[in-house]
Amino acid sequence: MFVPITRAGAAMYAALTLTFTLLAAAPPAAAQNPITVVGRVTAQLTGQPILGVTVHAGPRHAVTDADGRFRLAEVPTGTEIHFERIGYRALSLLAAESSLDVQMEPAPVLL
Repeated sequence: MFVPITRAGAAMYAALTLTFTLLAAAPPAAAQNPITVVGRVTAQLTGQPILGVTVHAGPRHAVTDADGRFRLAEVPTGTEIHFERIGYRALSLLAAESSLDVQMEPAPVLL
């Protein structure tokens, strides 16, 4: 069945098409000034550094060294940084500053 489009309908269609085209072409809001994030990951209960924590923010990855230190270069401000290690609860923080000291809490042991 054919339904004729009125002039008002055609104008609304054109306005919506233009709006969606402009939104699709706009850069993402989170892609702001990139920073280098450095920090240290320690155990919440003991304060000891944690070796082998996987730290990732988008395509950037790092693993903590024996002192619990990590470095991620070119991280856009506002990007979520994830910290993961077996035996600890996963943690996520937003990249807002160039220095992060993170404390991870142990994960409950399920038998």
